[in-house]
Amino acid sequence: VVDISAAMRDELDLLEDDTVRSMVEAVLSLGAPDFVAGHETSDGLPLEAAWPTQHIAVVPDDAAAVPAVGGWDVRTVAGWGDHEQLRQAIEERS
Repeated sequence: VVDISAAMRDELDLLEDDTVRSMVEAVLSLGAPDFVAGHETSDGLPLEAAWPTQHIAVVPDDAAAVPAVGGWDVRTVAGWGDHEQLRQAIEERS
């Protein structure tokens, strides 16, 4: 388990969805790289939590639609299944 930096704690506080926050916090504690809250893609699509370098994002389960962004793996919390799948995807693209 890794300590989450103050900067990442601040980013976590910006997340509006509690389930997204819990999942992101879990992967950060496993050593995932820093993420961006409210990242906006080059197409202007907002992503609740994103790892822009890895092109991976998590959106809330109640999202009206999961944005299709070229080259990105964007899924709902349920779509990721669990934080371990998300962590592995981030690691594979790092």
